[in-house]
This record gives sequence, structure tokens and C-alpha cells, in this order.
Amino acid sequence: MKDFSLLSRVEQQAFPGAKVSYAEPPSTVNTDVVLMTTAVVGWIAGVFAPGAEGNDLCIVYFYGEEDNIRSSELFVQSLRNLGPSVVSFDYRGYGASHGEPSETNFYADAKLIMDWLAEQHPKLRPVVCGKSLGSAVATHIATTHAVNGLILLSPITNMIDVVKHIFPPDEVIIEDAIPFRFDCLSRIADVKCPIFIAHRDRDDPDSPSMSGMLEKAAVAPVTCVDMGMVHNDDLAAPDRELLLITLSEFLASL
Repeated sequence: MKDFSLLSRVEQQAFPGAKVSYAEPPSTVNTDVVLMTTAVVGWIAGVFAPGAEGNDLCIVYFYGEEDNIRSSELFVQSLRNLGPSVVSFDYRGYGASHGEPSETNFYADAKLIMDWLAEQHPKLRPVVCGKSLGSAVATHIATTHAVNGLILLSPITNMIDVVKHIFPPDEVIIEDAIPFRFDCLSRIADVKCPIFIAHRDRDDPDSPSMSGMLEKAAVAPVTCVDMGMVHNDDLAAPDRELLLITLSEFLASL
């Protein structure tokens, strides 16, 4: 990862989690550490947590722009407690993974994880789950791979909308100069599997209106729930019981 300070102002806003690095991902009880070597970047680091006996679902979790595997550990455990297996990883330039963050690299890393899951655990049925910026990665994968469900947590419509929200209203935003799109809105109509959307009533930057735009654009059936908390709240906190209950019901329907 190159010096974070050398990233453009927009890139720093998009990839704040790239400031945090560590030697290896966490290794909790019954969790396998996955290090996938690539010719391009060195390795992509991830974790795989096997689910309950008889549960053939696997949630592939794409965390948000400020997170990493370690900061997502409690939520990954919460997902695992619902019964399915869970796999998550650090994007390039994040946590224990090598390389530099970019939209293209995020999608390429997600494909590596999906390919690893298909090869190592071919009997598991994948469900992709993305939080915030990760919602764009999950939606992309849902249009390129056979998945059984798409879970969007506090999703964004696209990065252009986010950038316009983050920067002052009097600042000119040249869209063509922004090197990424992370466009959920243009892709969600191509998603064929059931969709779960959890939005927040005080989101910053993504409000219920962003989730509403995604819900309206979707062709597949959508389950939508208001989590009633702000954008970067800890999804594993005790008062997130509604999210876990409705998620459990959604997963049971797949």
C-alpha cells in the first residue's frame, strides 16, 4: 500500500480504512484464516467461519469503507450465530491484504473470494452481504455470480451521490474526474435473487431515500427494514436485535 497521504482527497474519503494495516487477520475459535496468494498483489487475507451442522448457506460479507476484518469481527460472529457459514476478507490495501485499493481491485478481490469458496466449499450456497461501500461490491457480485440472496446494509446508490453529499454544496464536483463509481443503482435491476435492504433513519450519507431508490429499481423481491441508527453504528451492538431477527427470517426463506 502506498502512503495514504498520496491518495487524492476523493480517494481518501472513499477508502479511509486503508489507513489501517496489520500482519494477519484475527483467528477466533473455529475460524480458519485464509491467505490467497496472487501473482499481482502478494496475498488477499480472509477468514472463514463454518456454520451450524446442516446449514448449507454461506454469507460472503463485504464490509464498509472504514472497516476491516478485525473491526468487523463481532458482526461476522453475529451472522455466524444465525446458522450459516461466513467468509470475509480484507480488500487490497486494507488490513492484512497487500496492494492498493480501487474499484477494479475491490471487484477482483471479491471474485477471488467467490472462486475460493466455490473450490473449497462447493456444497455451500453463497449469499452476498455488503455494508455501505461494500453494498456496491456485493451487488456487483450478485450480477456476475450465481448467488442465493443479496443483503444490503445501509447501502449507497453510487459514489457520485456520496461524494456530492460529503463535500460542501458550493464545491464543484467534476464527475468525470472521480476514478470510481461503485454504482449499486445501475446494477440492482440485474439482480435475480431475493434482496434484503436494511436502511437507517438518520443515515449519513445514505438515507432511506437512497435505499428507497434501490428498492424501486430492483426487479427481484425485496425485504426492507429500518434499523433506526446512524451510518457507522456497530452492527453487532445489542440493540440491533431487529436486524438479526429479520435477517434470520430472510435467510430461512432462501
